[in-house]
Amino acid sequence: MPAPKKTTETKTENKPAPVKKELKIRLAQNTCLFEAYYEGGGELPKALNSLYTTEAVAQRAIDAYKGNN
Repeated sequence: MPAPKKTTETKTENKPAPVKKELKIRLAQNTCLFEAYYEGGGELPKALNSLYTTEAVAQRAIDAYKGNN
């Protein structure tokens, strides 16, 4: 009687890829100022919880925050 064949199956779980939240800039509601926000939702860090006069200033704040973390 021949020996049974060995199988080398590995179980893989189909886990969704982790959602990477990205910091974006948008016009704040009812103002002509800009704010940073997380695309996909989430709480904004205190360092970025502010209003900015231009998109460039808001982007510099985001870049500075990313550089410190």
